[in-house]
Amino acid sequence: MRIAALASREMIHEIRGKRTAIQPEWIWMKSIRDLKDSGHPDAIFDFEFSNDQERMDMLAQYLPKPIFVNSVAMCLREIGKPFIRFNGWPGFFGRDILEMAIPDSGSNGGEEVLRNLGWAVKIVPDIPGLISARIVSLIINEAYYTFQEGTSSREEIDVAMKLGTSYPFGPFEWSELIGIRNIYALLLAMQKEDQRYTVAELLAKEATR
Repeated sequence: MRIAALASREMIHEIRGKRTAIQPEWIWMKSIRDLKDSGHPDAIFDFEFSNDQERMDMLAQYLPKPIFVNSVAMCLREIGKPFIRFNGWPGFFGRDILEMAIPDSGSNGGEEVLRNLGWAVKIVPDIPGLISARIVSLIINEAYYTFQEGTSSREEIDVAMKLGTSYPFGPFEWSELIGIRNIYALLLAMQKEDQRYTVAELLAKEATR
């Protein structure tokens, strides 16, 4: 199986650390324009997906092959293409179960690709954040509210969350790993549907510096 992937150096390390049932041939790309030199991959993973028109058009040329896009905040209805959304945030992709949302027309063989790789997959609703990213982003946002009120320090909040929930990271450690701008973009998307996700002022300031 040949898989073309566009990912950062850090994500490539996380991808290589994820166990597979077979040994696929990974074609690592530095730019979406490298797709034209990727031959005929069986699937495409875009970990650096954005909704610019050039990227959309280049990826769409490879349909109906499975095209997996790391689009945590943006839903398929906004993307407007039958791609497969997945959570490719750092620290999430390497987990035992990969969350993904599929278009109404089906996954174009995406589930079969993942089964062949030996990866467990959970089909979730096509909503901003899928499932786990929604939860973690809400926790991070609440941690920023707590911190800006002067209740506790960042370090104290991280330690308390790890001890109390057995999470691998505290909320501020998560925000640093994931990237505060990613968290901010997701919270803005979720805020449109529910005011519970109203972005903490300090989080917004740090994300928009």
